[in-house]
Amino acid sequence: MTIIAQYLQNTILFFTLLILEADLCIILTMKEEQLFKEILKAFPVLNSYSSAGFEDIMKKFVDFYTNDDNYYNVPEFEPLKNEYLKTIDKRYLKPTDNAIKLLETFCNEHSLYFFCINKDDIISLAKELFSKGLSQGSVRVILSRLRQLYAFLEGKRVVLQNPFEDVNLSAIKNAECIQYVIPSEKDIKTIIKNLPIERAVIIAIMSIKGYSLPDIWQLSFSCTEYENLKTNQIIAPVYCWLNEDIWDYLNYYKDPEEWTMKQVAFGDFSGFYDYQNSPVWYNKLLQDFWKEINENYAPEMLLDEDDNFVGYGEPGILFYKNNNFSLHYLENCIIKEIRELYNAGKIEHDYSLKNFRYFAVARKYKKHHDQKQIQKMLKHSTPNTTKQFLEKIGLLSI
Repeated sequence: MTIIAQYLQNTILFFTLLILEADLCIILTMKEEQLFKEILKAFPVLNSYSSAGFEDIMKKFVDFYTNDDNYYNVPEFEPLKNEYLKTIDKRYLKPTDNAIKLLETFCNEHSLYFFCINKDDIISLAKELFSKGLSQGSVRVILSRLRQLYAFLEGKRVVLQNPFEDVNLSAIKNAECIQYVIPSEKDIKTIIKNLPIERAVIIAIMSIKGYSLPDIWQLSFSCTEYENLKTNQIIAPVYCWLNEDIWDYLNYYKDPEEWTMKQVAFGDFSGFYDYQNSPVWYNKLLQDFWKEINENYAPEMLLDEDDNFVGYGEPGILFYKNNNFSLHYLENCIIKEIRELYNAGKIEHDYSLKNFRYFAVARKYKKHHDQKQIQKMLKHSTPNTTKQFLEKIGLLSI
């Protein structure tokens, strides 16, 4: 032990550089536990010493660097941050800066060194962000930005190792939200009632059509008039569709004999089938949304020459994409608003967006008991994946 202790005292500079392979300032920002772990990794022979002997060595080592005469300045983060931000594309500058500020606040609140966080700290940060209402996608984006920052700091030899290397960002999940819970129709109506119409429509479409959030960005809306040949009743349902599934209804229904289209429509009677097989609240919401987007974005499409509400068929309106709605922004707003409703006791669960797709799955499966339809709706690669999913949400027993 005496030889090792003397070695530490006489060649402390070399020893530090050898172990840390970085600037000496790192030692001042490393937690004592982490420092000891790195030393043992570099010098496994120390494992053979007794606890008292090893602690004596470490005490001499730590005392050397906590002595004012040997103090080595800790690097300032602000200049490093500014240098890093200069390397970031302008499109990602603001989200990167926001991610760094979130981590700085987290470190200050939990008495952590910014240069010396570990995997557990990162997971704790993710949980805290979830608790503030951020979506799973947004949390992953933030952590991804921070991973790139620490890769930069590692390259500058300011940190020993990028702490994000041990973290699988794709596995970061909000345990409180990712549940196989099927929302009640009452909760869905409550949420829709309390959301702005462009976000309420997303919840409604997910709940009835089973589309995912990325699908919404490719969604077209149309309105077509249908007339009953016997009663002369005219309906003008608003419906939404993706090119890949516009013909789905035609596999299960024949063209209605008593009805005709008053105008050419993409998908023929798809809009009619949507209208006939959807709840009243859903049809009304889409009708209101159609009027809203046409009044604000394309008023000439709303009325005919006699000022009658008509709408139009092909090609529909790619509303969310054409009007540059950010999917992350929409998701964050919806998750936050749902959490507020849950905290206020107005709905039963703190739902994630996936839960509303489960409502669509349950609705369709109870009607047709066709697992292939569910597989297509959820875009599962294999029938077995769909079967396992149906078991988890308790539908196979129905």
